[in-house]
Amino acid sequence: MTLRRAFLLVCLPVVFLFTLSPIIIDDAFCAITTSVGEPFRGCLINGVKFPSNMHGYKLGDEDRSYTTPEVVGALLDAFERFGERYPDSCDLFLGHFSRKGGGRLGGHESHQNGRDVDIGLFAKNNLQLDGFVPMDSKILDVSKTWHMIQCLLETQSVQTIYLDKSIQSQLYKYALGEGADRDLLSRVFTNAGGRGETECIMQHEPGHRNHMHIRFVAPWSTLAAREKDPQTRMVIESAQLCYLPRRVDYYVRENDKDLSKLTKVFGVRYKDLRKWNSLFENQIPRPGERVVFYLFGTKPPVQLARSLKGVTETTPPLSPVRGGNTIALP
Repeated sequence: MTLRRAFLLVCLPVVFLFTLSPIIIDDAFCAITTSVGEPFRGCLINGVKFPSNMHGYKLGDEDRSYTTPEVVGALLDAFERFGERYPDSCDLFLGHFSRKGGGRLGGHESHQNGRDVDIGLFAKNNLQLDGFVPMDSKILDVSKTWHMIQCLLETQSVQTIYLDKSIQSQLYKYALGEGADRDLLSRVFTNAGGRGETECIMQHEPGHRNHMHIRFVAPWSTLAAREKDPQTRMVIESAQLCYLPRRVDYYVRENDKDLSKLTKVFGVRYKDLRKWNSLFENQIPRPGERVVFYLFGTKPPVQLARSLKGVTETTPPLSPVRGGNTIALP
């Protein structure tokens, strides 16, 4: 996350209160999200609906896009990282997360408690795919797909990636040729040698040649399933809120003559600002009109985890999330 984005996230509410600037920040967050049980036997309470109006991906089924705040933050961060290297890439198709309330989801044995996501693979020639397409060496864009996996792993939120060995083999050979660390590859790929298959992040799943099934960790949402103490639950709610981007309503002033300048102030992309506000190319909103943009989420500070006695050891590293895309709040 850039310093500008950090400033916006932390300081804009203060600026609004003390300078009466034309900014309103929406902190809408109704209840704690709770991931109950296991991915193959569980449920999802107060799940968060994954955003559908951001760049970098195409959401396949909004009714099956419920998940946890941790997954929202991790995925959006990964797409932000990926977009820095491939700014003109086609969108990546996203399949099922969980249904509202979790539980059994047709066509899946898992996807029950908000921690599973089916993600497509990139095809060569920047070909836009509107669904899952079986891949082989003639179709798969190995470079982009491997870089997307790297971006996912860098979020430190991925528990397991399920993918057919035939695809893993192509990715492994490419990564090795690019000079990737052999020890890292041995921890990621089942066919890298040196480790048992169950110890690797990437697991063979027959038939997964058209997409990868990602299982994320969701420490706060999982903790919520067993913690009833009101003070602890307040900490959990604060932590979950950190992952979720926040909508900001900005009211245009007389001296706001250039939309591109506003994007620099807000720390967002020009094309995103146009999309969020249904603006034409070079269209400038009139004074008094509302312009919507989003502040990117961060992972909770380490101090928040340390405030819970006895749970810090079970909480994964809480490092900052670099600016991701954003969730559409009501």
